[in-house]
Amino acid sequence: MKTPNTDALKSAVRSVPYRLTVIGCAAAAIGALALNYTDNRSTVGYTQVCFKPTNPKILKAAEKKGIQYCTSDERYWISDPILLDWQRTKPEFYNKLTRLKTIPPQTKDKWIYGAIAIAGGLGMAGLGAARLNLINKLAPGYRKEVHAKWHRDGVRNCVQMASDAIDGRFAVQHKLAQAEANYGRYQAAILTPDEIVATQQAYLDAESQARMQGVQDAQYVAGNDQAQLPGQSLDDVNNPGDKVNGASNENMTIKPALIQTLQNSAIAPILKAGVLKVIGGQGSGKTTLVNGGLLRYRLQQGHKLIIINPHKSFEMYRGLEPHLVTSTEFYGVGADDATRATSLAKGLTTVLGILETRYTEYQNQPVGSYNHYPITILIEECGEWAGLLGEKGLPLIQHFWQKMFIACRKGRFFPIITAQHDTMAMFGNPKGLAELIKSSGAVTLNLIAEPDSNSPDGWRPSGKGVLYIPNNDAKKIDVPDIRNLVSNPDVFTDLFSAPSQPANQSANQLPKQDNSKLNVMRGLIADCWTKDDKDLSEDAQKLIAWIRRKVDEGKTMFTIEMCRASGCVPNAKSPDIKRLLSELIEANVMTLKDGGVYEMR
Repeated sequence: MKTPNTDALKSAVRSVPYRLTVIGCAAAAIGALALNYTDNRSTVGYTQVCFKPTNPKILKAAEKKGIQYCTSDERYWISDPILLDWQRTKPEFYNKLTRLKTIPPQTKDKWIYGAIAIAGGLGMAGLGAARLNLINKLAPGYRKEVHAKWHRDGVRNCVQMASDAIDGRFAVQHKLAQAEANYGRYQAAILTPDEIVATQQAYLDAESQARMQGVQDAQYVAGNDQAQLPGQSLDDVNNPGDKVNGASNENMTIKPALIQTLQNSAIAPILKAGVLKVIGGQGSGKTTLVNGGLLRYRLQQGHKLIIINPHKSFEMYRGLEPHLVTSTEFYGVGADDATRATSLAKGLTTVLGILETRYTEYQNQPVGSYNHYPITILIEECGEWAGLLGEKGLPLIQHFWQKMFIACRKGRFFPIITAQHDTMAMFGNPKGLAELIKSSGAVTLNLIAEPDSNSPDGWRPSGKGVLYIPNNDAKKIDVPDIRNLVSNPDVFTDLFSAPSQPANQSANQLPKQDNSKLNVMRGLIADCWTKDDKDLSEDAQKLIAWIRRKVDEGKTMFTIEMCRASGCVPNAKSPDIKRLLSELIEANVMTLKDGGVYEMR
């Protein structure tokens, strides 16, 4: 792209006269400093003095004794400024000096070097400030030109995609029409008219029955998303029957033997724990137990998942995507540490947004007005988060854990935390967190590994562990070996999840396709276009400015209550903020996610 602002900006940055002037100023300043350093000529005078008595009697007596004053080893060269200072401050001492020889100053012009060096430095600073000021003046116009080019390219690409999609659709319809015509000719050749009608009716009946069965399956799976897993605190661990049991998802192809083994083992209490910490070193079996058993058990109970794992391998969690909470992903992953840190910060911010929304709805709305399905959040190796995010990310880590242990019970979050060591350092050492963990009824399972020379890392699960339940003594338990019940604990492609039916679509009605090329083009062009800030209302501009500041701070999810509480738009109430957010959605700046959470596009 080449525009007037582009050329002016390049000229300001790459101007040859400007560069030559800067180089000249730098050369003058450096040269003056060099001359000042190498010029050894004195800028002050020197006087040779000695200390000789002025009393004639003393001199005469010294002469008789052979004493001589002002010999070569008693003569001193003193600079004129020092002599003047002695004259002013020590007149008695000054008057006893005998002046023998004087050397005048060799030069008085060395100050010129300093003046040239200062002038050169100020010249470079002034030229730099002038260029920066010019760039700042040109940058807004340059940004507008780039923004306009993005819009043009986006609309052009979307229009081309729309045209290709419609052409492809017409080609498919043409092929289908040809196939139907060929099938009709084939039927006419071998069947009577009555047989053709009967065949078509049987096909329509079978299609209708299959559609009805699919809708029923989808409604069943959608209904099971409301399932609840009890056990959010110590009372829930000890008395799971006092909560509503979560409905199992029978469409999951999880082996019944796996569920039965878990329920009949010594780790049965942790299956329904609200907050669970699984601690163990390399080779202790954490991943096998958590991925192969606990996650599958929670999915069978109707939970959705959120995964935060900075050590996720390439194949890990394959097939688990359909079971993640809508609009979430695997967090803490990336091609390098910087990307992993960005993904981790995004995950923590996303979870905090969901927690905030659920906790606000729990406090301010009737139970039947919101849908808080249970969420299991798997938090892997949290002790290494601080190493990824650094000191700047420590406040986010501390806030995440404080909010998690405050709101997880009311927000129907069920954390599973894995780490190699159970210390407060892995939580970022926030103040008061130990009491929050205790009040949450967190259960800890410490897995024990034993040496194994045949294992790649030198350790293997011992099948033993220590279970810590609040207000109970620690208990040594046998941990079940589920490796023969799960083909690969890290891969979830063996699970089946039926797609849910859209809420606004009736059970006996298929979506109608709009074959109007003009309407499709209009819709795609609208999706590609984003309004400039100046096209928004004044309050919407204030709101989007506030949101962008929060995005720069690392926050990507927003709620109406969050905006109102922080004063994003002065004196605006919740309905006003909702209206402004709707305006941003229409301008294609924001999107509305599940649970009333808004996100920047």
